[in-house]
Amino acid sequence: MFSRLLSCILILSCTLISPLYGGGHDQLGVQTHYGHHGWEPLTTLSAIKELGVGWIRDDLLWNDVEVEKDKLQIPQYTWDWLKAAKAHDLKVILILNGRNKNYADPFDLQGYIQFTKFVAKEVKGYVHALELINEPFNNFRRSTPGYTPENSHWNGWNAKTGEIDYWAKKYLKTMNAMADAIHEVAPNEYKILALGCSPPLNARLLKMGVSPHVDGQVLHPYSHRAVPELQAYGNTPGYLKRDGITLGDKRGTFTSINDDLQKISAQYNGPKELWLTEQGYTTYTRTTNPPSRYAGYTESAQAKYAQRRLMECLGTNIRFASWYNFYEKGDRPESHEDHFGIMRRDGSLKPAYFAIQRVAKTMLHWKAQDWGNVKIYLNADRPDIWPVVWDGSLMASVGAARAYTFANENQRAIALWSTERADGDLQPREADLNITSDRITTKITAMDMMTGKTWDVPFEQAGQHIKIKYLTFPDHPVFLTLDGNAPAKEASTHTPDIFAADTTWNLFQSKAVKATWKYTSLENQNTGTLSYQFPHNAKGFTGVRRKLSISEKTPQISFQVNASAKTTVLVRVYDSTDQTHQYKFTVTGSGLWESHRVNLTDKPQVSFGGVNDKTIHYPITGLFLGTEQSPGPDQGLLMFRDLQFQTN
Repeated sequence: MFSRLLSCILILSCTLISPLYGGGHDQLGVQTHYGHHGWEPLTTLSAIKELGVGWIRDDLLWNDVEVEKDKLQIPQYTWDWLKAAKAHDLKVILILNGRNKNYADPFDLQGYIQFTKFVAKEVKGYVHALELINEPFNNFRRSTPGYTPENSHWNGWNAKTGEIDYWAKKYLKTMNAMADAIHEVAPNEYKILALGCSPPLNARLLKMGVSPHVDGQVLHPYSHRAVPELQAYGNTPGYLKRDGITLGDKRGTFTSINDDLQKISAQYNGPKELWLTEQGYTTYTRTTNPPSRYAGYTESAQAKYAQRRLMECLGTNIRFASWYNFYEKGDRPESHEDHFGIMRRDGSLKPAYFAIQRVAKTMLHWKAQDWGNVKIYLNADRPDIWPVVWDGSLMASVGAARAYTFANENQRAIALWSTERADGDLQPREADLNITSDRITTKITAMDMMTGKTWDVPFEQAGQHIKIKYLTFPDHPVFLTLDGNAPAKEASTHTPDIFAADTTWNLFQSKAVKATWKYTSLENQNTGTLSYQFPHNAKGFTGVRRKLSISEKTPQISFQVNASAKTTVLVRVYDSTDQTHQYKFTVTGSGLWESHRVNLTDKPQVSFGGVNDKTIHYPITGLFLGTEQSPGPDQGLLMFRDLQFQTN
């Protein structure tokens, strides 16, 4: 009766969705549980097909294949779901997983090699990737002979002794042996995916040496109680104390952690690809007993965070990202594990289903491409009023902007969103955009990725510079499509050498303030870095000044700044009467480059000296960039680059 009802609901649900022809998106997938017999009905495959993803990920348990020792057989129900997935044109990641009760060591090395070889030979043509043991920091670790909570740690490191745990070394040996066994019996047949699923464990395994037959390192980047752009890792004293190693920037941004792991993998000749085979948000009702690492999110927030995470994966060209999971495991409202799904137990679809579907279908023929530069000027701050403290480290969304560029055969596109917490009680902010493109743009169309609504975006273009004013900037992705292929001539106001090492910026600071200024080149751009330390609970300022001569009226000065901590930026303009005009604004300390500007046509916040009439008298003779003591940390770094003067 339940299966018949579920089938009817699926048919009704899927008729509301535009059909997808051919294979789904090859970088996207979902977790299923067909491998746990009876957990999930095969009728859900139709809805997965219409979701638009290209893959499913599921288990094959060693205990189900080798029920009697040395007698191996793929269960019939496994063949049923493998064949059904193939009939729906879905690729399969098969996790070789679980323990076996027939062995004294339930993860016996030789037994696992035998299991691996057998499966690799049997499932050819039905499986496209083999993943080697799911989250070894869980069952594999706890099943290691001699395990105790005191001598075994999820990150593979003993903080008291500074030693790598035995279980981590054992998993590395098992994983490498499994990868080599697959290559022996089925060379180049499968993508081979492995490693410890968490950043510090992956880093240690990579440094110890991974088999060359492993194609992709696996991560499970859950954000737990934070926005999808952040994780509970990063370059902080708290994480260093916990893990003995740090990865990523100070804020623990998702992209910085991935970048560091890829660098380590390249350094130690590890796998070239990153496969994120689990990630998700749960919509359970959180209670205090038992405690959980996961917050309980609204279904709307789950949908928006799914779009943000998957678009960031596509924008940074992650090889594969799978959403956990498709079909909810149960109905217990207080169980976080029951409510990660995007289809409810009665077959009805949660908002996240349609959110992921729009990403998968919209992005099917788009690829990440660095074709230009996008600067976003948000017209208001959006601080996190409920920041998370995790292992002594602050995880706070600063409401910064994200923008990723894509291209297809004929068009270019930009995906952008605000990284604030979803579903707040405030209206979305507006933002102005400056886009650099070497093509003449004839039309810009925006699509709200949550609703599917589209509209034409007004813009102006001068040379290679496109300006958009007052674009709504919500807590979920907006996708801008740019039409036009004709080449655009350069008409840049960019001043690439203004922070070059041979330029003269003079450092100033008030009494008792310690500061330095140095020149560097980052990402092929000249950069000036101001290091500052203020005396505690005392007023002060510091910054650098340079002489300039700008005779034309300049309505706008723009630049990019990267702050190590939240602070106040001071901008001072000196005019021909020696009058100083001061502007100040807050930078988030996101650890990312932020675009800021000063509109000189607006009334200065403060003016002093000279004729003191609060009017800029041209020519402009100098510029000051710096900071002052603010409620944030007493010390930090401010990096400046890409200073531009827009002239009439």
